[in-house]
Amino acid sequence: MTFCLSDGLMQVDYDDEEEFVYSEEEDEAYSDMQSPSMPSSDKLTQAQKQADSVAYNDDDDFDYLDAADDDDDEQPTSAIQQSNKPWEVDFKAHDLSDLQGRQEEIVNDLEPLLAVSRGSTALLLRSYEWKTESLVEDYLGDSNKVLTKTGVHAHPPAPSIETGDEDFTCEICYCSGSDELYMGLVCGHRFCTSCYETYVTIKIQEGESWLIPCPAPKCKTLMGEEPTRLILAENKDMLDKYECNLARSFVKSSASLAWCPAPSCEYAIECMVPRSVMDTTIPIVNCKCGKSFCFGYNNHEQSAKFVLNLLEATEKNMEQLQREMALAWIDVVFLKNAVDVLTDCRAALKWTYVLAYYMVSDNQKVLFENNQSDLEMATEQLNELVEDPSSLTGIGDIKRKVLDMTHYVKARLDTLLTDTYQGLQEGRWKYED
Repeated sequence: MTFCLSDGLMQVDYDDEEEFVYSEEEDEAYSDMQSPSMPSSDKLTQAQKQADSVAYNDDDDFDYLDAADDDDDEQPTSAIQQSNKPWEVDFKAHDLSDLQGRQEEIVNDLEPLLAVSRGSTALLLRSYEWKTESLVEDYLGDSNKVLTKTGVHAHPPAPSIETGDEDFTCEICYCSGSDELYMGLVCGHRFCTSCYETYVTIKIQEGESWLIPCPAPKCKTLMGEEPTRLILAENKDMLDKYECNLARSFVKSSASLAWCPAPSCEYAIECMVPRSVMDTTIPIVNCKCGKSFCFGYNNHEQSAKFVLNLLEATEKNMEQLQREMALAWIDVVFLKNAVDVLTDCRAALKWTYVLAYYMVSDNQKVLFENNQSDLEMATEQLNELVEDPSSLTGIGDIKRKVLDMTHYVKARLDTLLTDTYQGLQEGRWKYED
């Protein structure tokens, strides 16, 4: 059996091979990345503890979606699939109702902490991709800034469809008169229900319906779930698709969830292993539909897609740093270079899972997975730095830490690719039939 890594990552010249040795300074720089500084105020610390209790935990302890159903006599849809072999992992399959219930639980828990309406809490969580810790930290730091940036209002009035206003004119089709049915958001822009339904339907069909802005040009106010459901009340098929899109965005934002890749399957798989174990094993899961797949491969395939969003966000961060610190483009281009390295790492990691999947479990496979784990952990550290450089102090601190981490990650990637190339040339690994 012959393997090669895809995406062009193995198409490199190894005539002048190097042995990658890290200096004490590089190791210390990497160690610094392991413990990012956090705000120390008592209020923020207490809030973050509460946020931790409602967040998806990416560490060693998981909040299972159906934890509240553990005492039920009947077996839930998302029944635990217990592992019975050392290399197997525990996981659950969740249907749409499980995912909706988990979202409701997180929103309800966080609503009193943020002191905004339930609908606004949900919008803020979606805007922050369900990263409760980041949301709480930013919101308690400057709530007005967060609300303005996300286009969310703290306590918007309940949505309603109205009529009887002789002065009403739809800002899209320009229909007017007291007979027209219309709806408006807290921003004050009003549109007839026909135009609103068409607009929302297009957004749902495009797949981006979890954050729908007001139809008015340049208006950043977001439509919540209540006005969207009100507009779609008579269109059940589109309403069902809207609910499905909300669930998909939730799964997409979670490191512990992934959709089953089988065609037409509607189950999401929760891989219930600690991050440390995920890095040192090949997590094979079996969906209720019968599809078996590698959860690690699937996660990195999704992460590779997220890099595109990260690149867009990074370019905005670069522009912001230029404006706020009077810097030239060359002074901030190190952030884009870091994203380029992340792109290569995600592609390499994705295919290493395919290679490791077929390896016979022996010492050579353990060594391969150790290199794989080192790169994966370093990649996540660099991703966090690039995603939120504002958490560091000053351009000098930002540049030093990002450059140090980028250098370390590139070295780990080169090590993994070099070792994989040599292993394939030497026939070092044995494969399952």
